[in-house]
Amino acid sequence: MVRAFHPRPLLFLALVSLALAVASCDDGQDQPIATIDYAQRLHDDTLARQREVMGENENQWPRYESVMAELESRLDIVKRADSNAFSAAEKSDPENVWAGLGLAIFGMVPHRGAPEDFAAEHARAVAMFEDLRAQGIFDITAELSDLLVTMPPPEDRPFELSTQPFRSTSRQLIRLQNARMHLAGDDEAQLLSGLQEGLTVGRHISWHGSVPEWMTGQLLVRIAVQDFLRALLRQPTLSDDTLARADALIVLEGQTRTAGIEHVIHAIDLTTKDLIQRTYSARGDLHIESHERYFPPGFFDTPPPEEPIDNDDMFAIFGSMYFPSPEEPYDSRKDVTVWFETLQAMILEAARAKGIDVLPAYDETAAFAQTATPHAPLAAGLAPPPRLIFFQRGLDLELTGTRVVLSIERFRLRNGGTLPASLDDLGSLLPVDTRTDPLTGTPWVYEPTPIEADRNGDPLLEGALAWPYTVRSAALPGAEPNARWQSNPKGGMLITAPIQGPKYDEIEQDSGNG
Repeated sequence: MVRAFHPRPLLFLALVSLALAVASCDDGQDQPIATIDYAQRLHDDTLARQREVMGENENQWPRYESVMAELESRLDIVKRADSNAFSAAEKSDPENVWAGLGLAIFGMVPHRGAPEDFAAEHARAVAMFEDLRAQGIFDITAELSDLLVTMPPPEDRPFELSTQPFRSTSRQLIRLQNARMHLAGDDEAQLLSGLQEGLTVGRHISWHGSVPEWMTGQLLVRIAVQDFLRALLRQPTLSDDTLARADALIVLEGQTRTAGIEHVIHAIDLTTKDLIQRTYSARGDLHIESHERYFPPGFFDTPPPEEPIDNDDMFAIFGSMYFPSPEEPYDSRKDVTVWFETLQAMILEAARAKGIDVLPAYDETAAFAQTATPHAPLAAGLAPPPRLIFFQRGLDLELTGTRVVLSIERFRLRNGGTLPASLDDLGSLLPVDTRTDPLTGTPWVYEPTPIEADRNGDPLLEGALAWPYTVRSAALPGAEPNARWQSNPKGGMLITAPIQGPKYDEIEQDSGNG
């Protein structure tokens, strides 16, 4: 007998299977799923951007890493040896406020303690420098200038505040090159090498990571240029050829090869999208456990300063990335993504604005960024702070203004030390792209007289060195002019900053002379 076919059991099994599949799918949608390898994309995009500027070269990161590791080792050995020698020799003088500064002392003017303390530490730093030179350290640092395309390999991990392994070594290297320029005297080849290799150190690190790396790289470039000018102020007899070559180096390494703001905004765009996909589920809901894993309690609890900080200090800008955490973060991935992409577009527009259009573009961007405080902690914590706009402009002003000073120095050299009555007198010595400052779009403020105060607005003391003329940028219309000449682009920047005279602590000086 043939049994009749009854479909109900099979239908029941099919429904159960479907229910399990839907439940399984729902569970999967509740979990964040990283579907795009943003770390690899950032790596590839950064290499492509570097090659656009520096040619079709292979990624030279392995060689860069090897050179930096060797430099790190040598600098640490000398630093430890100097520290040990100081500890052994100076135990009888624990009050020496200049102790242990090493190469950093070359960028300082003595403003405390006793003169003999500063002189002793300065002599120690010179001995450290000569030891490094004798070991051939500059043969190694020269290799960094030959490396053009460098980018660390991608890592499968969410956004971190820092991924650069050699940031501390880079700071030591910039001090080494600045010491080289300060001690070069009339050795113009050493002065140029110090400038080039200092710019190179900043250029490399500007490409390698997150906002802090980019900012560190740009700061190192600015420090290299500032110390070159300080060395030039101390030794104002360079040849016309050396001045022209210095100008070319600043254009090549500082203005052309150093990563600009569009690169770092693109990098933040990719890292933030990566973190969004790691903290929101496939169906767009916030996954609290993932959010708390990547943003531990307290991450957003740093309150903004009570008074707005109106300069481009690295730590002030970095601090403005943090907002007090609201009670409930955005639940919708779409909402937080839209907010973030809107801010991205506004910052790029403000970064490209010229002249007086910069201020309203910045104000509008900053106002929109503040709407993140009660709404979108994910985007608020990682999106580029609007102050980055003026951080980039500060570098632009510093580099272009230095080129103006080099043009004036070439004029003086050709005219027996005579100053130009105005920048128009420089003629072809002043490149067309330097005749107006890159922020306001107006001519540089030039006065054929020295400034009578230092960059902080304090009167110059006995022993100070001042340029015989003044070059500064104008304040943006509507911005309050700088009174203390800090490096605030909106209020104008002083390029011909004098070297302040020494100011020792009177009590310690008297006791030391007693």
